[in-house]
Amino acid sequence: MSVLSDEEAKLASLGHGVLLVVDLLVDESMPEHIMPIVVTGPPVSPYQPFPTRKEVLGKSLKFVHCGQIITQDKDALSGCGTRMTPERLLATLSGIIVQWNKLYIVNSPKSKYSPKRGDIVIGRVTGIGKASWHLDTNHRLSAELRLQNTSIAGDEPRRKNLEDEIAMSDYLNVGDLICAEVQRIGVKGKLELQSRGGLKKFGQGILLKMWPNSVKASRKICQVLDITIVVGCNGFVWVSSEVSSSNYGENITSSTTIDKNQVVLRIVACIRILTKTGTRIDDKTLISLYHLSMSHEVKDLANPHISQALISATRCLKK
Repeated sequence: MSVLSDEEAKLASLGHGVLLVVDLLVDESMPEHIMPIVVTGPPVSPYQPFPTRKEVLGKSLKFVHCGQIITQDKDALSGCGTRMTPERLLATLSGIIVQWNKLYIVNSPKSKYSPKRGDIVIGRVTGIGKASWHLDTNHRLSAELRLQNTSIAGDEPRRKNLEDEIAMSDYLNVGDLICAEVQRIGVKGKLELQSRGGLKKFGQGILLKMWPNSVKASRKICQVLDITIVVGCNGFVWVSSEVSSSNYGENITSSTTIDKNQVVLRIVACIRILTKTGTRIDDKTLISLYHLSMSHEVKDLANPHISQALISATRCLKK
């Protein structure tokens, strides 16, 4: 073990090493000596990882884990995600505490979609039943889209007959993506959807899946530079270069230009930045981040330093 001088120890402390001061007694008759030791760690990566969700949300929001004590107030009221014992209130899942007076609720950041009537959701057809389609909407149960709740292309609103039921696979087949509205929530939690007006079948594009709590509820379709962005309340986001979605039963083989594909990829990169940094996704935040990212190449948006700088600038604009 080598002893460093004061100047060498000062220079070492300015590098990547960690300067430790250890007190050693060389001899009982000799005075106490201080021996600085430089302990070097692994080299620091130029790309630092993204901050955790707890760091992004800040200290104002308290994050608890399953089984952790929320409060010992015996007058506290137990809500969703909590359990009351004779002495304390415990969390039954990991998430963020939401308090209203004496009512405590724990919202999990990673949970299934909790539907509400009127929500715009994106679903994938998983099966065809009797006069209905079964869809995956990131809910714990399969959603149902009845034939009578759809509008067929070129048709006036009318009662569907047996011929329409036979041709259901021509309108929507297994694997197709659609945008629909939550019409009703059953007693057991099963969703009933409806697709009328401008809610049609999707064609070519990119589907992004994320946690529903990271998406801000919206009931409209966003258009950015002739790019269609549909933010579903169930955590599915659809980005397409098509201006409008196709009707049921239409062949979707339209070609797109390279410039539009670049815009689509930039929007997808911005959505991933918002997801990784724990920022809620809405149309205004996404558009602001898109315009700020124009000073960088699409491939450079994966750099954590650039991503964090763009997020900070976006939050400053919102203030």
